[in-house]
Amino acid sequence: MYQNKLQPKIIFLTGGVRSGKTQYAENLAGNISCKVAYLATAIATDSEMQRRINLHKEKRPNNWVTFEFDEKDFEKNLFLNSTIFYKLTDKIINIFKDCFNFSATVLIIDCITNLVFRMIYSFNENNLFENNEILDNLLVEKIELEINNFFDFFLYKLIKAKEDNSLTVIIISNEVGLSLVPAYPFGRLFRDILGEVNKKIAKTADEVLFFVSGLYIKLK
Repeated sequence: MYQNKLQPKIIFLTGGVRSGKTQYAENLAGNISCKVAYLATAIATDSEMQRRINLHKEKRPNNWVTFEFDEKDFEKNLFLNSTIFYKLTDKIINIFKDCFNFSATVLIIDCITNLVFRMIYSFNENNLFENNEILDNLLVEKIELEINNFFDFFLYKLIKAKEDNSLTVIIISNEVGLSLVPAYPFGRLFRDILGEVNKKIAKTADEVLFFVSGLYIKLK
């Protein structure tokens, strides 16, 4: 029996890998509504990643609708005064339109970790990250600014969708700040930016759950 009369919320699930976040999100969404939209942010970079993506797809009910990002969505325009991630911004707008056309009452975003990785890696021209032990400060500041600007817009759209269209949004991300300091610059940059993005989401969310070994602690 669906609980679709519940007040719409933004729910943030964070924690380690394989800690139970996605399973909890899918069970929760299925209990709320049969009209569930799924924004999957990963891309298959090798056979192992493809296998993981296929397993996730197989678990989703057939009546759910799935949205994905293409490589072209991460193309940048360095000459725009607004966000250089203009295609990604347009894609987000269209995804929300499609959600409403589908009459979705729940949107799962799985996950922010992959989205942030793909955004940062789109700056890796001429193997910049692999060939430099230290990144230029101006480049780091540019990447941080553009990703922060994008997520300000993204969270604004989520709030509007919740308030104007009664959409419950379940956002999944990883906590990557509890382990060793990465030995390479891309890893450190990724860790720092994802930490900042997670803080933005947690501040915006109505509920925040932290997962460990299939169990969770309610933080907010």
